[in-house]
Amino acid sequence: MLTYIFSSFCLIFVLFTHTGFAQAEPLNADGYIQSGVPAQVTWERLSHLSTEELKRLSASDPSAYSTGWITLVLIHRQYHANPEKLVKAIEGWKEQFPTHAANELLSVSSRKNVGQLALFVPLKAEKALLGNAVKDGFLSAYKYTDPKQRPEIKIYDTSTYQDMTALYQKAVEEGADFIIGPLFKEEVQQLSTQPDGFFSVPLLALNQATGTSSAALPNRFFQFALSPDQEASMLAERVIQQHKRTPLLIVPQNDWGKRFALAFEARLTQLKGELIDVFYTSPSQNLGQGISQKFEITHSQERFRQMAQLVGAKIDVQPRRRQDIDSVVLAIAPQYARQIKPLLDFYYAYDLPVYGSSNIYSGIPNVSKDVDLNGIQFCEMPWFIVPAQTDYVQRGGQVQTLPEQQARLFAMGVDAFNLPSQLKKLSASPTSRYAGMTGSLSLGEHNVILRELVWAQFKNGVPIRIKSTD
Repeated sequence: MLTYIFSSFCLIFVLFTHTGFAQAEPLNADGYIQSGVPAQVTWERLSHLSTEELKRLSASDPSAYSTGWITLVLIHRQYHANPEKLVKAIEGWKEQFPTHAANELLSVSSRKNVGQLALFVPLKAEKALLGNAVKDGFLSAYKYTDPKQRPEIKIYDTSTYQDMTALYQKAVEEGADFIIGPLFKEEVQQLSTQPDGFFSVPLLALNQATGTSSAALPNRFFQFALSPDQEASMLAERVIQQHKRTPLLIVPQNDWGKRFALAFEARLTQLKGELIDVFYTSPSQNLGQGISQKFEITHSQERFRQMAQLVGAKIDVQPRRRQDIDSVVLAIAPQYARQIKPLLDFYYAYDLPVYGSSNIYSGIPNVSKDVDLNGIQFCEMPWFIVPAQTDYVQRGGQVQTLPEQQARLFAMGVDAFNLPSQLKKLSASPTSRYAGMTGSLSLGEHNVILRELVWAQFKNGVPIRIKSTD
């Protein structure tokens, strides 16, 4: 059977390592650990003390409150690389300090074996194509699992339910030990507002809730999404890593494009870069005219025309583009990216590096068309780039013929099946990773699954993986 031991101590290490609570000081003027301070603040402060400092603090303040905190930190420090021993040590700590304030951060599941996995996806009506893509990936992963480790699978069609909380309770009543789904944001939102006590078994949502305070999210509520925000942040980091600071961003004129632009600019600004301009594209737009305007080519040509009139002679000078843009980032569909790259070359931006999000690649090799993307660096799921993973479930057969969005959701279904068995390891340390089909997966703040994509570059119309040292 698959083993699921959720150590909440491991979780709080992941959740609060990067939060940086600075508004409260858990140590008083005498250097003692004081009560009344939020548990996560105390954890954050103590986890940054050296082992010697913790031992000195323990010697000077032997109270049960301080001893409990210090013991907890030292347990993690000793066993963080061994999840099995860490879980056992945490259980021993809970027996020794049953009423300690740190218990609010610990929510270890008593279930060690999962007999049944429940999947919530739509299988009818207009959303059926997307739900079935997730389901097919999920079942393929199940098929390729060792039969001795396969849990029972039960699939629920969310298209026949309006209330996700009622469906969750129904699945639990019918024996679910872990629930995966639902797939759409409004469905996830319903569940995200439930109190901790509602979640008798863990749930891995296949989207992210919005409008809910992260601090208020339930402990057993995990979120796994193909988020454009994470890709936007990765692209901003790539631009800065390659010593570019003032890019032009090109995105579609829709809600997705605006969201991507906001996330990209936020991360770029954090890294001391500056988003020079955003070009929002639409299907009816003249892309050449738009690129010319963004690079101010028309202004340059008009200046030359006026100068020629002034001197009364032809001036043989090549028009220039604006010089404050040092790179271009594309987050647009393949059919538009294939037009944009040649236009950049035509409008004197051939010397600028071009970066792309995963959606510039269709996922299906097409040398004759993708040759126009040559030189572009882009981030992508390992599913489409890494040879060892593209063979999964006869990559050249069924999945190869799926439309792009369905192929990505198929890969998501594969990871959704495998993630529950990986959560214990991911909880043990913020450096733990699972090599998934949708990316290198880790557990971030507030139980959000983070995806680190691979980098590739188009060469002769073919995406070639870029090694980390490149």
